[in-house]
Amino acid sequence: MRLRVRDDDLRFTGEREFRRADLVLRWNKPATATLELPANQAESLVRGCGVVLDNAGEIILSGRVVERRRDDTPDDDVVELTVRSDLALLEGRLAYPDYEEDADGDQPKRMDRSGPAGEVLAEMVERHAGTDALSDRQIDGLTVADASGVGETVRARRRFPVVAEEVERLGRKGKVVCDLKQVAGQQELEFTAADQADRTRSVVFSRSRGTLVDVESETTMPGATVAIVAGPGEGADRLIVEREDADAVAEFGRIEAWVDARNDADEDDPEDDQVDDLEAAGDDALDEKAAEERIALEVVESESARWRADWDVGDLVTVEIDGERLSKTIEEVEVEVLAGDGPDGGPAVIARPVLGRGSPRRRLRVLERVGEVERRQDRRDRD
Repeated sequence: MRLRVRDDDLRFTGEREFRRADLVLRWNKPATATLELPANQAESLVRGCGVVLDNAGEIILSGRVVERRRDDTPDDDVVELTVRSDLALLEGRLAYPDYEEDADGDQPKRMDRSGPAGEVLAEMVERHAGTDALSDRQIDGLTVADASGVGETVRARRRFPVVAEEVERLGRKGKVVCDLKQVAGQQELEFTAADQADRTRSVVFSRSRGTLVDVESETTMPGATVAIVAGPGEGADRLIVEREDADAVAEFGRIEAWVDARNDADEDDPEDDQVDDLEAAGDDALDEKAAEERIALEVVESESARWRADWDVGDLVTVEIDGERLSKTIEEVEVEVLAGDGPDGGPAVIARPVLGRGSPRRRLRVLERVGEVERRQDRRDRD
């Protein structure tokens, strides 16, 4: 795997040697990478500069350095870079109700678009960050791939939502896998949306098949299983809607949460439309407060279970634990790259699928602590 540097025009300007890279690739969310380099390889790598990680010409992650740390000791001089993928650029764009007008112009109350999730999201990115956007809102070099007919039907009916949040929310609902990264060999970024792949028959992680070594699981209680959603208005005049997760109620009991959704519905709309908006707000709240079940796997690559060739982030796969077969989406892929530890002195690449949803902030803190412990141990070993 190579680490390449790019300029503001998306041109590659060089290649750098690194010791270690830890990547976390996420379903419809910005990926992150932590890179460890000798200080002499990181002289011009400052916050905001662009980098690309590619494997045999296939770009795995492209993005910008968001944090730089240097650890200069008598025995070593190391720079650690934190990179966020280009999908994070969409965190800086809101979806205006009318993309052809400035935010303070003649804006309608909300956008309203229904259709296959891939189409809706591709259009949203094109209109609010691509060539259809107002000139000062366009992301340089951004193109949008055709996503006609991709995904299940969703409805985007919000006022000034963050585009990146809609990519995650609607992408999950519509069962699509989205990404935004540099196109190999070209000076452009591309937003893509593809149907979620169902590989439950072809990819089975299990000890009996020799594709599974260790399982680390973590579960938490839900914050709510029933949402009481209140719309526009005041007091007794407010429209109230109740939504529940029937499976969660059956498993955990009734746990109620109040959801103030006065800005999610318009009191001038017909009541049916308001109910639809409040139900959607309640479902989103229950999704955010759902029980978390995270299963991290240590897997063995085989002819039917190779990362990127047979499975990748966003895929639906099967895992067999204690004789029980579970179908789960790969929410994350943790990739560890160690320079010089692979065959013929090349980099060793280890990919670990993570099934089910967990706390990304907590996970990042764990990775940071583990990385710091390992670096200290490495220094003690060198001493």
